[in-house]
Amino acid sequence: MDLAQVAQWWTDQPDANIGVACGLSDLVVLDFDWRNGGDVAWNEWGKDLHTLKAITPGGVHLYFNHDGAKLHGTAAEGVDVRANHYVLAPPSVTYGTYDWEEYATKIEDLPEWIRESLTVRAPQQEDRGVVLGDGQDNGSDDRPGVRYNQ
Repeated sequence: MDLAQVAQWWTDQPDANIGVACGLSDLVVLDFDWRNGGDVAWNEWGKDLHTLKAITPGGVHLYFNHDGAKLHGTAAEGVDVRANHYVLAPPSVTYGTYDWEEYATKIEDLPEWIRESLTVRAPQQEDRGVVLGDGQDNGSDDRPGVRYNQ
């Protein structure tokens, strides 16, 4: 990293926001968005997760260590998962400010029960083939409309 270049960027644009590339940083962030119902999940279970936390203009970001597994989906209504995206970090300002909350500075591992619900699994062997057309298996590879499991 060229620290002189970074210092120059801040000199040139002192009001720039800070983006964290989650995947490249080995992080996954749960993005609780109050406008989309994330406050419900926050009150039910999110507030009990202790890890690095940022207060955002519209909710909360919880930062967790990420092992690189492919994650997909949402953790709950209004709770997006940022594993291969970026998030704005404090002290960024959009329609409000982003601030760190001081209660925890250690970044914890993503709880297994959340990770399991978001992990993309490879298809089972019997699910890898795609059958097109009428689906009849006549034992021939040259019949139009049929593709066999690998």
